[in-house]
Amino acid sequence: MSFRRAILILGVVFIVGIVFLGSRYHMTKQRVTDVAKEYVRESFGQEMQFVKTTMRMPIADGVNHRSYFYPTDNPELIFFVEVSRNTFDIVGSTYYSAYFELLMKDNFVDIMSDIWNGASSLEVSVRNTRNKLRTPLDFDGRQSINETLEEMALVFYNSSPNEYSFDFIVNINGSLSSDSDITEEASKILEFISYLQSSNFEPTNLIFHYDMLNPTIFDRIFDNAKIQIRFDEWLDIKTVEQVEELLIKN
Repeated sequence: MSFRRAILILGVVFIVGIVFLGSRYHMTKQRVTDVAKEYVRESFGQEMQFVKTTMRMPIADGVNHRSYFYPTDNPELIFFVEVSRNTFDIVGSTYYSAYFELLMKDNFVDIMSDIWNGASSLEVSVRNTRNKLRTPLDFDGRQSINETLEEMALVFYNSSPNEYSFDFIVNINGSLSSDSDITEEASKILEFISYLQSSNFEPTNLIFHYDMLNPTIFDRIFDNAKIQIRFDEWLDIKTVEQVEELLIKN
């Protein structure tokens, strides 16, 4: 066999392999999507819009595929359905925790607007420490939620000890460039923390993000131009000085 012919054969084999793998990928993705859509149709009593299906690489055990949806009448409520990459069985969904996150976020909109004059936003993340799904058993299999935010919070808080944790991430549109900025910002943070302390909600992690003063080009490229300040002991904060101390350290 000539060298040229051998190269030609290898090229054909390579192309056939790529076509086969591509075809298999698309077939698998379509099957995952179909399974997830059927689950959504059967599980929720409302019209849902399909967003996309992501095929996750089997880097480690337990990594599955996800299909994303949102209710037609509530585009902000984006959740995913997780499908086993081995058996195509439904692992579960994040509908209820995503709903809880959205309610929690909306609950703090007014107070944050009052404090920061609209120059801030809140992200709420409910995390399950045992796996990637975040729905308490009390909500499994239900088509609708009638509980208030406070009642939903009790369901999450009363689940297995330490099973769920909550992140509150406050994004501030601005930086801390001087002592006067720090003092003014410390007063605003204390006001928010005081409000949080008087509420029925206790985030596990309270984190504030500020813009870096002089981000490098790499910070911008990798979307890392933020300073992160954690208030791990936020329940014990009572004075502006305590807040200032944390801001100055960072």
